[in-house]
Amino acid sequence: MVAPSSRVFALFPVHHDREGQFAPWRADYWRPRLVNLPAHIIQLSQLGLKVQGLDPGPIDGTWGPLTQFAYERYVSLNPEQSSVEPSETFSAWFAKQGIRHFSDKEVLFRGARDAKLKLNTDPPRASWPAIIPTLRVLDLLRDSVGSPIRLISIYRSPAYNSRIGGEKNSFHTKFCAIDFQSDFVSSAVLHSALGKMRTKGVFKGGLGLYPKFVHVDTRGYNANW
Repeated sequence: MVAPSSRVFALFPVHHDREGQFAPWRADYWRPRLVNLPAHIIQLSQLGLKVQGLDPGPIDGTWGPLTQFAYERYVSLNPEQSSVEPSETFSAWFAKQGIRHFSDKEVLFRGARDAKLKLNTDPPRASWPAIIPTLRVLDLLRDSVGSPIRLISIYRSPAYNSRIGGEKNSFHTKFCAIDFQSDFVSSAVLHSALGKMRTKGVFKGGLGLYPKFVHVDTRGYNANW
């Protein structure tokens, strides 16, 4: 059974090769649009994602979590094709993303240590789409545990990341990683819940367990520490 029509972002073929032939193997063949999609068009979008080397799950015409994650991963890797308008503020853009449990101010928190260091910055405009898959994961986690989650480290500028001893190629500098904690749920329980979500295919990314917080990112492949 396939899903009924859905209003979603999807990849559409817009280019042909020089002979005007069907050319789905070309990266520039596909572009995202927000439309009402019947199942057979969702299948076409899933094919486009698969051609890009992303995993949309089964090519079945159902826009499920894996297809959504693959699409958002595609946008984060191709920011020039995202829906960010050149003059749009982060607040205005963020309000359109459908994140339910976190505000734009929470996402732009520069970290407690930056109050003194003054080295961190807001994320570059081109990086904005990269954080949405991670926030969707935390939206689902928040639903699952039923308790508030506090974001303590999101974007880090290279200078700030270096000063606080972060990994040189930290995914925080790519704006797709979040360190978080809860006053009501232990780090071990939060980490375990995310691990179960990842096993079910809700996302692909890194998970790190620390005594007082948990790290999660949506790098596109699984990693643990």
